[in-house]
Amino acid sequence: MYAQAKHCMDIFSTGGKEIYLHCLGNSINRCLNLALHIIKKSGQGLSYSIHTSTIHFIDESHPFHEDGDIALKQRSNSAVHIKLSKHMSQ
Repeated sequence: MYAQAKHCMDIFSTGGKEIYLHCLGNSINRCLNLALHIIKKSGQGLSYSIHTSTIHFIDESHPFHEDGDIALKQRSNSAVHIKLSKHMSQ
């Protein structure tokens, strides 16, 4: 996570104005921690917005032998989208 945080801070320090973080399923906790770490390190320099969504997938499973059928399985997964923005005065 520290390399990702450093990369994000480097973007802001070289003139970047916004960063978008997107995550799915099990990575949501890690992404939220990354965003919080970046916000804390920036002091009062960043604003943020967080949105959630549900992503729908179709998994396609192919059989190991020629006689089997291809199986399709529909599933949903949670997603989080975080926008980190530099305050305009900076």
